[in-house]
Amino acid sequence: MKWLVGGLCLTAAAVVELVSTFASVSLSGSPQQVLSAIAANPTGLKIESYSSVVLPVLLVPGLLPTLGIVGTQGRNFIYVGTCLTLMGGFGHAVVGVAGLSLLGLATSGNDRGQMANLVDPVAINALAVGLPLLFVAFVGLVVWVIGLLRAKWIAVWVLVVYVVWFLVQSPLGTPLTNSHWGLLVSQVPFAVVFGWIGIRMIQQAYRLSEAKPGAVSTPGSLPATS
Repeated sequence: MKWLVGGLCLTAAAVVELVSTFASVSLSGSPQQVLSAIAANPTGLKIESYSSVVLPVLLVPGLLPTLGIVGTQGRNFIYVGTCLTLMGGFGHAVVGVAGLSLLGLATSGNDRGQMANLVDPVAINALAVGLPLLFVAFVGLVVWVIGLLRAKWIAVWVLVVYVVWFLVQSPLGTPLTNSHWGLLVSQVPFAVVFGWIGIRMIQQAYRLSEAKPGAVSTPGSLPATS
C-alpha cells in the first residue's frame, strides 16, 4: 500500500508543480507593480501559493517508501537525499505563505501606497528563509535520484532529465524562465521525472500484490527501465 500511495503522491506532485507554474503571477517590478499584478489575478497567486504549501506534504509519503529499497548500492544516497529533500521542502511552504501574505496586501482594500511599503519586507524575509531551504531540496533530490539509479531502480535518462531541470532552474536558465510560457516549459522535466518515478512505484505496488504468499520481496531488485 505504501508504494501505491507514494506513487500517487509523486504523480500528484508533478501535476501540482505544473498547475502552480501555469497559474503563477509575475512578481517582478516595483512594489506597486507587484500589488497591481496580484490584484489583477488574485486567483492565480492563490493557486500558486496553496500549491507551494501542498507540495512538501505530498513529498513525505512520496519519498519515504524508497527507504525500503534493499541492497547496498545507492542506499546511503537514498537516505541522505530523502532527508535533505524533506527538510528543504519547507522552503516551498515558506514561499507559499509569503504569497498568501502578498495576496492579503493586494486585496485588503487599504491604501495601495501603504501596502506597497510592506511588500519588500515580506519578500526579503521569504527569500532569506525559503531560498536556502529550496536549494537544500534541489540538492537532496539530485542525491535521491542518484541513489535510485545506483540501486538500479531507474534508468540513467531519468537522472539526465532531472539534472537538466536543475540547471534550468539555476541562473543559467534565466533566458527561458523570464517568460511565463518559458517558465512553464522549464517545469516539464520535473513533471517527467516525478511522474515516471511515481509510475514505477505504482508498478512496484502491483508487483508486490501479485507476489505469491510467503515469497521474499526485494524492492531493490526491480530492474531499471529505459
